[in-house]
Amino acid sequence: MFVNTIFRRFLFTIVFLILSLYIAFILFYPLYISSSVTINLPFGPFNICPEYSNLWKKIKAIYIIFFIISNLIYSNLIYQKLFTKSNKKITKLQKTQMQDLHLSIMNNSTDTPLIIPKEGLYQNILITGTIRYRKN
Repeated sequence: MFVNTIFRRFLFTIVFLILSLYIAFILFYPLYISSSVTINLPFGPFNICPEYSNLWKKIKAIYIIFFIISNLIYSNLIYQKLFTKSNKKITKLQKTQMQDLHLSIMNNSTDTPLIIPKEGLYQNILITGTIRYRKN
């Protein structure tokens, strides 16, 4: 079951990555192969390709790396939202167990348990003592 879940997540991630890379290829291919990218700045147009060709190559490589990493993260988040079951539903048994929550401490001198209710467990408590072996 666990291996099947990992395989499905891996398959979903690969398909999502291939689709997103294909869409990015269609959208950004002209920009990626261009030899002239002119940016209009207030002091005049600036062409990054011929003046800083190494910088332009590094920008393209960094873009591809970050695009792939971000798509891997997005695909896992989408898979988690779509295909994993939420464990937020509390059953009736769990509700009863939560209502009956308490801490029982044995008092050594009287052998009667000291019971701290659920509300008392949200306070600061310091319990000191030794562990003793009790024969029944």
